[in-house]
Amino acid sequence: MGNDFIMSPKVDYAFKELMQDEQIRAGFLSAVLNIPLEEIKKTTLVDTHLRKRTVQDKLGILDVRILLMNEVEFDLEMQVVCFKEWKKRSIYYWSKMYTESIGEGDPYSKLRQCISISILDFKLVEEEEEFFSCYQLCETTKHTVYTDLMKFYVIELPKLPETMDYESSRKDTSNIYLWAKFIPASNEPSTGMQNQLRWFISCIWRIPRGSNTPQLAAHTSLMPRSLLWGL
Repeated sequence: MGNDFIMSPKVDYAFKELMQDEQIRAGFLSAVLNIPLEEIKKTTLVDTHLRKRTVQDKLGILDVRILLMNEVEFDLEMQVVCFKEWKKRSIYYWSKMYTESIGEGDPYSKLRQCISISILDFKLVEEEEEFFSCYQLCETTKHTVYTDLMKFYVIELPKLPETMDYESSRKDTSNIYLWAKFIPASNEPSTGMQNQLRWFISCIWRIPRGSNTPQLAAHTSLMPRSLLWGL
């Protein structure tokens, strides 16, 4: 390992540490939800251990769990190794998170909108060409949405195009494309946009000389504005 080793955000540990910074969390959620950054007033990290109601319950530990303005809860998962049961696992994690938002005697109105965001380094849905997808419950013929309390966003990194045609692309993918290009970036030789993304990594994530422990320096003021505020 060189003295200036840069850890890719695709590494689970690095991704979790990046999300410790509130400005980075807000910028990422703004891109995923395709809403202006100023609409994200406050994000809070929540305990990632899902509650076990009985001894027999399966243990669940989320990668990153975020509460947005005390109203919407997010599960952010980074999965590099192909996992064939990912759909079942993500639904299981979502269901646990959803049921935890209500207690005995509480009205059902207390149930929060819960959103799963999966960042995958493998193809989950082969028949879907887009790298970024959103799934939710809807009527199968007219596609009327049944509820917005349940959403699954999926970013499939192997489907990322080399470049993005911003004129013809979907409006909801331009900002998330930059984040998706950033996530697998590393200190390997690269050109074009990857050079900018490499620089971004070098600003916030380094292993200092003589240290074997990654240290996070969240210099978010050095981050390209396009990653936090869109193009």
